[in-house]
Amino acid sequence: MRPHRLALLSALLLAGLPAGAGIYRCTDAAGAVTYQEIPCPASSEGRATNLPTDFPEVDRAERDRLLQRADAAEARLLRRLEIETMERIARDDRVSREKIAMIQAEAERDRAEASPAFVVVRPVGRPFNRHRQPAFRRPPPF
Repeated sequence: MRPHRLALLSALLLAGLPAGAGIYRCTDAAGAVTYQEIPCPASSEGRATNLPTDFPEVDRAERDRLLQRADAAEARLLRRLEIETMERIARDDRVSREKIAMIQAEAERDRAEASPAFVVVRPVGRPFNRHRQPAFRRPPPF
């Protein structure tokens, strides 16, 4: 029974040690450098580095502030894009109205140039019909 207690005690002691004791920088014979959590093999040159293996606690207030700032920047960007789109639509509308006005002005000018400078007036009376045969008239008496 005693060996079981010794194994259990040594397991508890090992569990209390930190998992990552350090970061090792290893250089092999070819000069390649690797960083690892286990000690370097005997065939390579290595040493322990003083890189931190723990990370600080998250500052939730600062994270929330940064997220709000990013959201506000994105909202400003979207609003700016919306304004630019409205400006582009208004500019295109103005250009199309100017083109229509120019086409109408040219058509009016062409109509004015094509109309005659004089007006033909017909006498008042029966309308003239070329295809109508004249009625039979009696010759005047002599």
